[in-house]
Amino acid sequence: MKLDNVKFENALAESGMTLKELYSTSKVSDNALLAIRKGESTPRPATIGRIAKALGVDVRDIIQEGDDNGSV
Repeated sequence: MKLDNVKFENALAESGMTLKELYSTSKVSDNALLAIRKGESTPRPATIGRIAKALGVDVRDIIQEGDDNGSV
């Protein structure tokens, strides 16, 4: 399972959250979120799940198409 950075950015924008708010809600560190956002880090499936939950979206909404074979 791989995060789609464009979908992630869109979901973040649509949520109206800042990265700081996402950090607080998802419990993913601010440094990790910055690295994920810049494409410098590939989050684990559990991390993607926490991000999706915090954003109020389904995991499938923020992962690359055709990449639904992981469990969260």
